[in-house]
Amino acid sequence: VFLSIISSYFLFRFLTEKKYLCGVVFAAATILGFYADQTYYYLFLFFAQFIALQIFSNRAQRLKFFLFFCLITVLSYLRLDYFFEKFLTVKQGFWIPAPNWETVVFTFENFNLGYNAWGWLYRLSHLLVIAIIFFGALVLKENSAQRKNIFFIATLLFLPLVLIFIFSRLFFPIYLSRGLIIFSPYYYLLLCCFFDLMAGRWFKRLIGYGVLAVLVISV
Repeated sequence: VFLSIISSYFLFRFLTEKKYLCGVVFAAATILGFYADQTYYYLFLFFAQFIALQIFSNRAQRLKFFLFFCLITVLSYLRLDYFFEKFLTVKQGFWIPAPNWETVVFTFENFNLGYNAWGWLYRLSHLLVIAIIFFGALVLKENSAQRKNIFFIATLLFLPLVLIFIFSRLFFPIYLSRGLIIFSPYYYLLLCCFFDLMAGRWFKRLIGYGVLAVLVISV
């Protein structure tokens, strides 16, 4: 999780500041993430980072960035056999059930409060999250800089989850909520961006105190 955050952070700085040192740190963190990952989810994050890089870069830079990602893949090739081995182990075991929409909801419930909260707390957390996103989105159209940040974070959060879900439905199940914790920091960052956009100081305080109360009670 730590290396995924570091790589995504320096990828964003590389895109916005065009500093090659940030690109080098991103590449190093990504390669280390491949070798440190004990699952196969980093592959999906890496693909989402590649898509984000293609979206946020101009046409003249895309080929260069594509070759840059190919270089990272080549430097990580020693780890690829491990990922394939994990895939085959899961495929042969069939110990993970195929995901459905309830599984997706369960994943975000785990992002909100973990695994041991009461049912009414999960429902309350859904309402708070919806309120944060809704009232933040009302102001989003007036803030172009924040739109870019939110789109970048959303790409790294939702694209891997969608790909893992589709892969699990079409081929064999690899969707495991506990393993998806690697994507939870992007979920929290996304909520923070929407919360920061919300208008009304007292309303923001009310929502913030509500979130804090839910988190404390769920511990």
